[in-house]
Amino acid sequence: MNRIFKQDFDTLTDKAINVLFVAAIFISVIIYLLHIVTHFPFFDGSIHIRYLWLLSAGYRANVDFFCFYPTLGYFITLPYFKLFPESAFVLLALRLFAATTIALIGLTYYCHGRRISRDWVLALLPFLLISTDRSIGVFFSEYSIDHLAALAAILAMSLVMSEPGFLRLVLCTMLSLTSLFIMPKYHFPLFSVYSVISGFITQRQKNRL
Repeated sequence: MNRIFKQDFDTLTDKAINVLFVAAIFISVIIYLLHIVTHFPFFDGSIHIRYLWLLSAGYRANVDFFCFYPTLGYFITLPYFKLFPESAFVLLALRLFAATTIALIGLTYYCHGRRISRDWVLALLPFLLISTDRSIGVFFSEYSIDHLAALAAILAMSLVMSEPGFLRLVLCTMLSLTSLFIMPKYHFPLFSVYSVISGFITQRQKNRL
């Protein structure tokens, strides 16, 4: 009897946690969408949009204008940017592009966390905690090439922390380099790749001895 009661209580507790977590996700999404519509642009966001517009108009970076950011992220965004007419409302379209990138980052967190914890709540919890931070949440609503670099870096790190293999290391290296070419900020994934490769080489040498 006590065992049945305990099982029912655990089931109800799990359901309550799931409901609360779904509600927290829903509220976070609403707040994020409000940031997209109401947030006044940061200086960096304005610079990114300015560079994107210059490149779309046919100007060449560091030839016709000085660009102190790498241009790969802008060229990735350019086909999407050209779908819209020149208007101030293109800011909202770029913020939706950023929201898509952030959603892919969240999906990466979820897939990696689900593989580790086997629980979807624990899988999404780290990303939810990060995204609900006041300053980071506002930054997530901005168009920035940082988001593309972070996506590539997080994908690389999730591969590093999975079952090692030659193809995964190659893909992880490509993602790490892509992240650095978009924005040279996230060096750790590339160092992790080389650490894994060094470990493989060291282990192979030990086996030969």
